[in-house]
Amino acid sequence: MKVRNFADLMAGHKTAEILCAVKLAVVRRLKVSGNMVRIDACDGPMIQVPLDTPISYEPWFMDRGSLLFDCQEVPSAKICTEADLIRFPDGSEEPVLPDA
Repeated sequence: MKVRNFADLMAGHKTAEILCAVKLAVVRRLKVSGNMVRIDACDGPMIQVPLDTPISYEPWFMDRGSLLFDCQEVPSAKICTEADLIRFPDGSEEPVLPDA
């Protein structure tokens, strides 16, 4: 799945989990409420951003790059690493890729 913002990432679903592609552990839990998405980083503060918040790509020459977003609480917050998996309630999973 290629993403430019959180609406792309959620793909019409109300909830989702992001899993580390290497360890297959849940690293983020996402929940849509109205026009906002709540991000639970599983370690740290909960963050809420509008669905139209852009997701940018920061490549890394040695490995997979990072998908980042800006918010008031954490500038350049990381939503996931390139090709981490997003899993929806119906059990479907897709790698998360930048739409660059």
